Amino acid sequence: MSHFQKNFLLTLILLAAIAYPPLYYSVLDTIQKESLPKNYNAPALLPHIALGDWKLGNYKDEDSIAKAIRNIVHLQFAEMSGSVFYGDTETLRQTQKDNLHIILLGDFSLTKDFLEFRPKLYFPKTKKFYNGDSFTVSWPELGTFPAKITRSYHHLISETIRLHRILLNPPKLVAEDFDTEVLSSDEFLAYVSLFSEKGLDEEKLTVVNNISLTSPKASFVFYERMKRDFTVKGIASHKELWKEWEDNKNPIHSIYASQFAYSIAIGLFHSPDWEKSWDYLQLARKKREATDQIFHFEYANTLSLLGQVLIRQGKKEDAVYYLTSAKELYASLGLSADEDALRNLWYHSLLLASLVQKEVALGGFFQLESYFSQKKDFESALFYFDFAKLEYDLKAYPSAFDCLQKSRSILFEKQLTNHELNFIVLQLQAAVLYKLGKVNDAKVLWEEIVASRLLLPSEDKIFYRESLFGLALIYLQKGATAESDNLYRNYTRLTPYSQIQTLSGNPLVPDYIYPGVLNSPDLNLFTNLEESVIRSYTGRYIFSGQEEEIRARTYDNRLEDTNEFLRDLLEKDFFGTPALASLKEDIFPKHLSYEKGENVVFLDIGPALNNPDAPGITSQSVAFHFPKMEVVLWELPKEVDLFLKKVPMDKKQQLYSFRNIRILAADGVGNFNKEYYEPKNWILSNRNIPTVKNKTVIIRAANSIDIYETYAKIQPHFQDIATELKDNPVLYFFNRSILLKPKGQSKFTLIGYQSVRGFHHNFQSLDRNGEPPYTLAKYTLSDK
Repeated sequence: MSHFQKNFLLTLILLAAIAYPPLYYSVLDTIQKESLPKNYNAPALLPHIALGDWKLGNYKDEDSIAKAIRNIVHLQFAEMSGSVFYGDTETLRQTQKDNLHIILLGDFSLTKDFLEFRPKLYFPKTKKFYNGDSFTVSWPELGTFPAKITRSYHHLISETIRLHRILLNPPKLVAEDFDTEVLSSDEFLAYVSLFSEKGLDEEKLTVVNNISLTSPKASFVFYERMKRDFTVKGIASHKELWKEWEDNKNPIHSIYASQFAYSIAIGLFHSPDWEKSWDYLQLARKKREATDQIFHFEYANTLSLLGQVLIRQGKKEDAVYYLTSAKELYASLGLSADEDALRNLWYHSLLLASLVQKEVALGGFFQLESYFSQKKDFESALFYFDFAKLEYDLKAYPSAFDCLQKSRSILFEKQLTNHELNFIVLQLQAAVLYKLGKVNDAKVLWEEIVASRLLLPSEDKIFYRESLFGLALIYLQKGATAESDNLYRNYTRLTPYSQIQTLSGNPLVPDYIYPGVLNSPDLNLFTNLEESVIRSYTGRYIFSGQEEEIRARTYDNRLEDTNEFLRDLLEKDFFGTPALASLKEDIFPKHLSYEKGENVVFLDIGPALNNPDAPGITSQSVAFHFPKMEVVLWELPKEVDLFLKKVPMDKKQQLYSFRNIRILAADGVGNFNKEYYEPKNWILSNRNIPTVKNKTVIIRAANSIDIYETYAKIQPHFQDIATELKDNPVLYFFNRSILLKPKGQSKFTLIGYQSVRGFHHNFQSLDRNGEPPYTLAKYTLSDK
């Protein structure tokens, strides 16, 4: 051995002697750690499972039978512990689908002799499929098929996890044997009829009642019966139904009780009797806790709703436990980005803000913004209001203003400018501007809110009286004491005594609004404030109960305010107010000419055509002042017949002399396309039917359908017009109200009103009572 080799060997022995003890103890420590028991019940190790699609054969009734069997398999998986079962994939949100570990698939087919099924699994996180062995069941054993499918799934899941060393535990079958709940083939075929598209709910309820009597131990049948009973009888029957549930003497799994109580709780929570949901939420919580299935999003939802109920009751400190627990459970399940978890976080953050932990709450809002910035719906507008209020409380006024502008833009885009939330946003925005020293800008917004009472019934709203307070504050600052005192007196007159605030340096601002307090409005309908206005006109008179002369009553210049408005609207170089300028952009595409009414179709519904002295005189006035505008006199067929028979010829000739006039004999609240495009409805056959394609459409219903029809017909009428003329900008003069439907939209918004001139129903008068011919609300026409 050379000298070099001897030295190398000695060095190696020395290093080994030094390194051996730490290496030994390191390996020993690792072995000891690995030998410690693992918590396999941790949420991260629970498989998240959902029932996916089954590939069906071509049997005639295969779909109904498959639905019935799937429903039982669904319930049997819901009973299992050691997993998180989501239900059917088609009912899940994308965030829930993204969280799944296993999707249950399968091939389902029928023949005249037997039923066949082959289970399949899909692991979406690894994008792998696993197939099980197919098996068959004869028709007489039809009732055993669901349990066999459930067991085949369970076996395939267990073997797949074991053989492929997937870090998940298989779900645990319930202690009860599924076979104790097996239905006979006749009973099962009756059960299948529940899942057919044919038949009424009441008839299906009778069927499931009969099955429940013959198989009382089949708990899934009892559960199905109670669910359908709830559907038929409605939420008002909750006490009766729960008593019936508790009176049931046959054993039933606690998870069914939890789910049924949860269904009742959800129905009550979203009803005027929301406080009653508390008892059923507690029942749902306790029943689920009696099982080994608390790691479930439905349990988290239950905790969250309990917290929300407490907040609505003003018990904020008590709500902290429930909302925090729900927040942690959503996180444990990997569902922090789910819709329900985000709503819980919203509630939790607002709760912290109200409990003087605003900086902590701000973190929650930053987390929520990435979600709501993509939605652009009513809830997003509400979120940005709450975010702005939090920023306002933290004196971050520029950030608050940006959030309010986002909220306003969403509400404007959704045509919800007359929704209560928009006024609340405007009120807070004015306060922010005031704090930023932009007093005149704040004054403009508060004045818009105060002026809204002339357009909408807003005088009894909190935002209205608090805007009076803001204006009083500004006038006091300007030294206009008398004006300030007058505004403040109006504020105190409208405010409950206990809520009256003294004038100081701070404006009044709205409080946080918890989600769900303001229901998301139906975007096809008017807002509540708009509906109140439209309803106030409708159903005043019964058309058939009035004499012919009264129905045809009119007089010259009666509706001259319409012409005044149209003149200003069509004047090319006249912009008037900012509101009028915005309306011009909305209603007239820039590439077309509108001089003297060109490219405009004016539909005058109920123009008193059979008036013997002045037939359709207000329509004639429009045709005269705007000779290039196509004016359609839209009158009921019966009234048109009276016009043709009773109106003197010279009066008819005067009307016919306007080449831009057409007469349409049709129902004013009928389907637009059906009535308008029917050639038989047009009286002057030598004149073409005015096309509305690429045209601006202006409609007027003044002293016609607006006062003779009920709101039940008027609301669908507006929906029909908005839908059929979606590609047109439409301006609608309905009684004194002015409504707009922009091009591409399918909803009308109230944007202004005309003066009272011509609307004195019991006498002829052209007096405006000091009002301008028309008034437009800027906030409805621009979000700036």
